[in-house]
Amino acid sequence: MAKVELKQPVVDEIAGKIKDAKAAILVDYRGLTVEQDTVLRKQLR
Repeated sequence: MAKVELKQPVVDEIAGKIKDAKAAILVDYRGLTVEQDTVLRKQLR
């Protein structure tokens, strides 16, 4: 595992991107085919 000092810039970047978001959707895509993944991403847009 990386030390906190190495992880903090990544966390800060992600936090900056989502801080004003009205919603966030997390998806577990394991087990999907490429075609299913493509359809899912299009539907989520």
